[in-house]
Amino acid sequence: MAMKKGFCIKCRSAEPRRRIFMVNSESLKCYCPRCMAEYKPKNAINHYNHYIRYVCKRADTSLYTAKRPDLAYDQFGQILEFENDFPRALIGRLTSLFYLSTLRRSRFKDVMTLMSLDADRYHLVGSHDYYLNFLKTVNGDCETYRVRAFKLLTFKNYFYDMECLKLYVRRLQEIIDFKKCIQKELKLIGEEDAANAIDVEILDFQERLNKTTYYTVDGHTHLFKGFEMNDAVLFLDSKESIDSSIIKYRPASLNPVDKNTNKIKDQIFRNNRTSYAIAVGELVGGIISANIGIGFLITSIFTKKPLSLAMLILGIFFTILGGFFIFWQYLFKKMLSKRSF
Repeated sequence: MAMKKGFCIKCRSAEPRRRIFMVNSESLKCYCPRCMAEYKPKNAINHYNHYIRYVCKRADTSLYTAKRPDLAYDQFGQILEFENDFPRALIGRLTSLFYLSTLRRSRFKDVMTLMSLDADRYHLVGSHDYYLNFLKTVNGDCETYRVRAFKLLTFKNYFYDMECLKLYVRRLQEIIDFKKCIQKELKLIGEEDAANAIDVEILDFQERLNKTTYYTVDGHTHLFKGFEMNDAVLFLDSKESIDSSIIKYRPASLNPVDKNTNKIKDQIFRNNRTSYAIAVGELVGGIISANIGIGFLITSIFTKKPLSLAMLILGIFFTILGGFFIFWQYLFKKMLSKRSF
């Protein structure tokens, strides 16, 4: 007896969990235990597969088009409640978690923890392509994180204060550890060439961390020396100072204590929250406009002249306007999906 999951399309419950039920695929018919709707097992199973594809597509849209990793993480998690080993949802949740990283709270360690907990599922043959694409993508975006973090924490390449500098070197070390983890995972799934290519990147980050002279806006120079047992950052500070030549700038801090100091922004990866909402609004407006136009066109058939001519013109106008909005939001969403995080 082969038991599979089915999905009831007739239940009035808005909660998807209540519409999923177990089906004996070898039976002639099956029934939804809630509403007692009758199905052929094949149809109930197909409805379930269609539902999983739909929620996966919705989560992908949240992540890659709307750039809403917070929403996507929850949506992929909901899929995994039904399908524990579903590759797209597994990798989608990992990807969402990575892009939830902010300046003050990186998610590199969280991603590595999740990768180690679910390693057996990520290493399955059916997950290979999804997992490989994930590893390559986040590995490349580590540099994006570093560049944007550096820009937020500095003014003309000078760190605002020591707290900013300490945070920056912590993130560099986290990225190094994360890249080593990615390298290990690539080797485990048989991608030796891709893994070996990361050696150069790790070396570059290590040199950037250990051999770079850092400057703060007060003109002091600092060399990173390492971490203490309590994870405190150690610097070798030079007694000499340089002329930073910074005039007329407003101080910024991670935790400002006075009104004259700006608070450094936290967001690292971009999102399309507002742009995507506009695209959805255009779609709704386009559908409404097209329906109004069709209504005018139908009305013009049953209306005498000259009113029918006015109805016809209005119908054509609103239909074309609606079509334009629908087509434009389609192109706009395509553009949003191609934007980098």
